[in-house]
Amino acid sequence: MGGLFWITLKMREIVETDNERLIGLESELMLVDGPGRVFPGADDVLDQSDSEYITQECTPTVIEVGGPPSSSLDELAMGFMAELRQLDAIVESLGLRAIPASEFGPGQASIMRHDYLRYIFNNLVLGEERDSVARSLCGTHLHLDRETRVLDQYNVLESIDLAFVFLSSSSYLKGTNTLNCNRVNSYRNYVFGGDLKDYGQLLNYAESLDQLKQLGRTRLSIWKQMINDERADGCYDEYNACWGPIRLRKKTIEVRNADANLFSLVMAMAALYKGVNNYVFDKNLGVEIAVPGQTYGITDSEITLPSYRDLKQMESEGIKDGLGSDNVFKYLSYLVDVAENGLPHHERKYLAPFKTMLKLRKNVADLIYVAAKGFDPSVNGSISPETAQMVSLYMDGLNKKDRTHPFTGLFPAALERAEHSLTSR
Repeated sequence: MGGLFWITLKMREIVETDNERLIGLESELMLVDGPGRVFPGADDVLDQSDSEYITQECTPTVIEVGGPPSSSLDELAMGFMAELRQLDAIVESLGLRAIPASEFGPGQASIMRHDYLRYIFNNLVLGEERDSVARSLCGTHLHLDRETRVLDQYNVLESIDLAFVFLSSSSYLKGTNTLNCNRVNSYRNYVFGGDLKDYGQLLNYAESLDQLKQLGRTRLSIWKQMINDERADGCYDEYNACWGPIRLRKKTIEVRNADANLFSLVMAMAALYKGVNNYVFDKNLGVEIAVPGQTYGITDSEITLPSYRDLKQMESEGIKDGLGSDNVFKYLSYLVDVAENGLPHHERKYLAPFKTMLKLRKNVADLIYVAAKGFDPSVNGSISPETAQMVSLYMDGLNKKDRTHPFTGLFPAALERAEHSLTSR
């Protein structure tokens, strides 16, 4: 999805105003068949869909679903759920499932689309090995309307990057388990490692809006040079020649840091970003960036963001240990508190799943790891295709329950059952 645009929702008309902010989201879902095997069914899904919010991705094993940009979280949830239900009906009619997770086991998600030049050119630059990993990943994207203070907003949203830990669903990725969030690590440090770090990694805070725009132009120029094909002009611009955790768009700032995950967690992520953003800019707080060794924090007049060094340190700890890291736990607890104060009372309910995770210091990736061990006690650093299928079906079950059961009860119960199953063997 590109920049946000104005539409009419069935529940009420959204009118563009100077002080009304919109937020939009998209989630990439992996298609699996009845037994849980990754399946290239995206074209069949698209043939049956008339929704502009259900779209193709770079592989026929993944489908993207979004919702109408909205000014409230209730509207965002209703719009997103309506699209998910339409997708559910289509995939069920095809004997498939759409699960909010990357590829757990070694399967078919490496299938490449050849019907869109952008995908072909990306493969040319990345090489098949790295591109095949990228094609196995499913993420969540948020779009927030740009504030007048765009530079400060960009840096504030970048400082929330660690929230990817809340949505981690990739304890297993393409058959291996070494980290709590394999997707973030693979995307940033492998697919866009080395000379391509400017295209996919968490970069330092921006010093000026001109610097941000120049970075976009430079990335675009170098990327097109690596492609060396005049047809690339129609595939990229200064905004989309970037696959990092945050990128500037014409009218929005897009956050791309998190895994695909359950509906309630995607909505919690939207609440977190909306709440922090609104708290800072409704109160017109000054924005400062800490120097290494200085702590983050907030006062009545300004917010101090973690230093880039500390942000990167927490990124590493979050990738490896998730909420088990004390630094990660403390910083995410702080962000949830700030976000809660920035939301109207009736929208604070959306943060409840994150509060549950903080209480248990576990995320969905932890649950998946324990569940996989229950299916196959020999599982450790790798997972068989058969166990990966069982994990996919397990995630599908969680996904369906999450639509009707509050996460605050669903998650602890699921974790307890998985741990009991493991210990009783």
